[in-house]
Amino acid sequence: MEQVVDSLVTPSRVETREPPADNAKRRQIIEGARQVFLAQGFDRASMDEIARAAGVSKGTLYVYFDNKQRLFEELIIEDRRDQAERIVKVDFADPDIRANLMRFGVSLAERLQMPQTIALSRVVIAASAHIPEIGRTLYAAGPGYGISYISSYFDAKCAEGRLSMLDTKLAAAQFIELCMCMILKPIMFNVSGPSSPERIKTVVTSAVDMILAAYGPK
Repeated sequence: MEQVVDSLVTPSRVETREPPADNAKRRQIIEGARQVFLAQGFDRASMDEIARAAGVSKGTLYVYFDNKQRLFEELIIEDRRDQAERIVKVDFADPDIRANLMRFGVSLAERLQMPQTIALSRVVIAASAHIPEIGRTLYAAGPGYGISYISSYFDAKCAEGRLSMLDTKLAAAQFIELCMCMILKPIMFNVSGPSSPERIKTVVTSAVDMILAAYGPK
């Protein structure tokens, strides 16, 4: 029963409070929540366990996050923001499209196959079956963000006449999927472990070749 209350009900003692500014305590809570969610999954995790893992009182926890779902969604956003900051960006001013896409694709594959990223994705997939908002949060902060980012690069290159695409968002999604081909799903299904740097380079090279062959200037 506590888990249902944790995830759906806002305690009356904090309903009128404004969320505190981002600070070390908030980060401490998020890291404690990460430990519990990855170990227990969303459904089994409780705010009591998260408070203990974070080293704060349950009252303090509710001051920062009014329910379990909001805390989990914030963890997803923080995780994907950190991933985005660590992935090599494309250089819009660099005329070498191939090199740009190679750097981005290799960096993306390296990050998305990390154990912590895989573990969080599994928790989200399981929880999104009955709480779709959680799945939407991950998609918007992860794949959705990546597609928008690469499509903006493709838009720029199309405007320069360097690429030719009717739908840059579709092309961006295709590129990202190709970069993860035979890398991500085998890990998600426990078929294999992370790919070697050599394997990632091979896969991403093929992805770039296919994109340039399909969407190069006609």
